[in-house]
Amino acid sequence: MPIVLNINDKIQEVTEYYLEDNVEVFKSTTPGPDGPVGPQGLKGDTGISVHHTKGTHTTDPEGDFSAQGEKDTYTMYGDANETIILGWFTIQNGADPYTYALAGGYTGSKAEFNTSL
Repeated sequence: MPIVLNINDKIQEVTEYYLEDNVEVFKSTTPGPDGPVGPQGLKGDTGISVHHTKGTHTTDPEGDFSAQGEKDTYTMYGDANETIILGWFTIQNGADPYTYALAGGYTGSKAEFNTSL
């Protein structure tokens, strides 16, 4: 019996496990309280924090925020009505796992690959 799963969810899960298991590799090397510190910057309004983050732009013509090789922009909002924009960031999506599998010598179909996960 085939197993059906969402490949994006599986990639997210595996990534989280990898990061959790390799904290030392990804730990910041920025000096802490005992290292050099620059001047204190301006403080924003008290109580303003990120309410939610939402995909707001993609270079994919079909609007797919996970399209391979495309750039996606996500905006961080400070309220549910999306009137307080706190900032945004842009990422470039990598290749999907099936593409990596093909490059590594996998010869099965995409459906077989997804089922094998």
